[in-house]
Amino acid sequence: MKRKTPYRVWDEMAETDILIEYMRKFVDSNINKLPELRSVVYDSLYEYSTEVLPEVEVYFEKKIYFSLKSFLNKIKLCKNPKQ
Repeated sequence: MKRKTPYRVWDEMAETDILIEYMRKFVDSNINKLPELRSVVYDSLYEYSTEVLPEVEVYFEKKIYFSLKSFLNKIKLCKNPKQ
């Protein structure tokens, strides 16, 4: 799948695995504290990293879980009780 956003510095860092090392070394950095920045960084890691990162996988698993949970809650309201 081709990305619609421009190639960013995070993408380049993820591609060379520098970003992984940074995140492991500086666990208490802004990347891990700011949700908006973490989202961007994890997107880059998922898209460009050569290594599989458990924390990135868990992050996306949680996003999928909550999306599906929200969807199921919404369709419960739409179900016909006579079915």
